[in-house]
Amino acid sequence: KSARELLHLEYEQIFERVVEDIYRGRSLQSLIEDDHRVVSYEDFLRWVKRDPMRHERFKEAQESRTEFIAGEILEIADADEFIDCHVLLS
Repeated sequence: KSARELLHLEYEQIFERVVEDIYRGRSLQSLIEDDHRVVSYEDFLRWVKRDPMRHERFKEAQESRTEFIAGEILEIADADEFIDCHVLLS
C-alpha cells in the first residue's frame, strides 16, 4: 500500500477514539499529544474535514464537549457560591 493509504488507515483507527474522547471533554490537541504514534494535528484535522460525514461527527463531538465543560464550570461556580455563603454565615 502507498504511504497515503497507510496514513488514511491510521487516521481511521485514531478517529473513533478521538471522537469518543472529545465527547468526554478532551481536546484534539491533548489526544494527539498523548498518542504514541506521530500524528500531525494539522494533517489530521484536514483529513477530518475532507469527508463531510466524518467532519459532522467531529463537530457534534466538539459541541457535546462544550456542553460537558459548561456543566463542569457551572458545578464549580455553584460550589464556590456555596463555600462563600457558608463562610459568611459562620
